[in-house]
Amino acid sequence: MNVSTVPQALDRLVALGALALPDTDIIDGQPIVTDGDFVAIGFTGLQGEEAVEAARTTEQMGAQPDREIYDITCLASSWSGDGDPKAVRDQAYVLVDAFATALKGDRTLGGLAMRARLSTVALAQEQTEMGALATVRFIVRVDAFTRP
Repeated sequence: MNVSTVPQALDRLVALGALALPDTDIIDGQPIVTDGDFVAIGFTGLQGEEAVEAARTTEQMGAQPDREIYDITCLASSWSGDGDPKAVRDQAYVLVDAFATALKGDRTLGGLAMRARLSTVALAQEQTEMGALATVRFIVRVDAFTRP
């Protein structure tokens, strides 16, 4: 039986985030309560929405492992409590850039994948009653083979 690498990739991304951003909350999945900056691994920002989308293909005939290519959606969010959108926007990108740098240092996710990279980034900015908020949704694309 071929086993997906998705669960292990999520674990590895959480660990990479913790190493890259030791003073920031790195959350596995949906945040429950947050105060300030955080990075959520495997969460789109919408409760119940799929955070990982994968496709499997058979590369060769026979009992070879399946190739799986998947996208893991993550969020980096910054809130400061004041109304300055530039400050939180810049900080949200500091979080994403630090995570991307850590990922560049471990493109195989500890040997789990052939390649993992940041593939897309999207910014959302809000003015809330509690101050400016900036959230960057970013996708980590993983190319791997399932494990026997």
